[in-house]
Amino acid sequence: MRSPKIVSPGLRLLWPLVRRTFERATSGPASVAARPSILAATDASLDGQTGLVIGPDARPVAPFRAGRDPRTVQAVLRLSRQLAPLTLT
Repeated sequence: MRSPKIVSPGLRLLWPLVRRTFERATSGPASVAARPSILAATDASLDGQTGLVIGPDARPVAPFRAGRDPRTVQAVLRLSRQLAPLTLT
């Protein structure tokens, strides 16, 4: 993760910024990083609730403004259904 060769040539000029951003976004132990996913998968109080964003401290937080845009929501739903369709058996 230290070499700029892992990113596209166009981003190599920006490598110091890309590397710092990546390091900040992924800092901390895996147990801390997994906490929101584990909470979302196991907390019975979240059953039936959709559209929640679980923050880094394993509590629901307000979604980013772009995530509340109806056009974005529809685009994500369309792509999800197209690329990962659910089949009921």
